[in-house]
Amino acid sequence: MDFFPDCIPCHVLQAQRITRKLHLDHSQSMLFYQQVCKDLSTAPLTITPVEMAALVYDTAEKMFGTSNVFESEKKRSNEIAEKIVLDLQQTLDFAAQPLSFFARVAAAGNLIDLGARDVDFHLVEEEILHKVESMQFAKDRFAHFEQGCSTANQLLYLLDNAGEVVFDRLFLEQIHMRFPRLPLLAATRGRPVINDVSFQDASELGFPEYVALLDSGSPYPGTVLRAVHPAFSHHFEKADLVVSKGQGNFEGLSKEQKPGLFFCLTVKCQTIADFLGLEQGDVIFTDQPFA
Repeated sequence: MDFFPDCIPCHVLQAQRITRKLHLDHSQSMLFYQQVCKDLSTAPLTITPVEMAALVYDTAEKMFGTSNVFESEKKRSNEIAEKIVLDLQQTLDFAAQPLSFFARVAAAGNLIDLGARDVDFHLVEEEILHKVESMQFAKDRFAHFEQGCSTANQLLYLLDNAGEVVFDRLFLEQIHMRFPRLPLLAATRGRPVINDVSFQDASELGFPEYVALLDSGSPYPGTVLRAVHPAFSHHFEKADLVVSKGQGNFEGLSKEQKPGLFFCLTVKCQTIADFLGLEQGDVIFTDQPFA
């Protein structure tokens, strides 16, 4: 999707998060804001929102030499998510849960997004658990996805954020248990950006051997096909099923017409809500987002 005018103040807010995280002084903050505003004002009108976000983080890296602004938050997110999974496992019989339950858990994990919202780490565990209990997909084609898993030759899962990735891993584990012959791939970002999952992040977190990790090469906080590695393009075209996780991947792939491309995300801004005809906070799992 192309960016909307309301994306501009949103990305200025991202710049504000960076100034606070890096504890920039008055002079540094002013120079940073000036450069970000200059970059945003000269960006092509056809740029995607995730490419706009990369402009902000590229500027931070050039000016302050930091390429992984939210590294500590990413680690904390993973720790919180691991605790949530353990709590769920102690209170629920995972074997008795339908596969859609783990899709809802993964979708609720999409709330851990430092690019789209301010995350309160003291409250996010309760927020996610409440989301899982009350959630219904506002656009729901999960049954169609599950049916496709029984005949697909390959499933490519596009990872999104730290913390959330722990729930994605759980979802993939459950898919493997139900469909053990289905080859599974999980793709990461091509570099650290916001709190998105890089190949190194996913490798350190640990995925089961039956899930092949793949570096997409995308330098943006979302998947933009014109910027990915050729190997990723090959797998994207080959896969019968693709799960595009999160709002950033949706922003990069919403124009794609690939059969079997499913979007799973929590709507976290009014612009995306209006674009999809939904409300903020709605969650979707569908290959027909505009239907």
